[in-house]
Amino acid sequence: MLLEDAFYYPFLLNLSSVTATGDYFISLGDPTTGNAYFARVFAKTSGAGYNIGIAKAAATGTYGTTLYNLNQTYLVVVRYDFVSGSSN
Repeated sequence: MLLEDAFYYPFLLNLSSVTATGDYFISLGDPTTGNAYFARVFAKTSGAGYNIGIAKAAATGTYGTTLYNLNQTYLVVVRYDFVSGSSN
């Protein structure tokens, strides 16, 4: 993979329960190198359903306003851009 390329990872999501505080459930990264996770996807409860959030590498996500239904299947596609440079 060349730097400044995009990487996509799709998955089917069907959640039956979600925490109120939110937590990530899928990410890219290598757990053997410490906390080197990136492209995290989060979920937290909202009303009768949940919201999905994302984060580049942070331990907390930025959540969208769309309310998703529990026990329903959704196709999620995450795009992560690899950009050269020490601060990217």
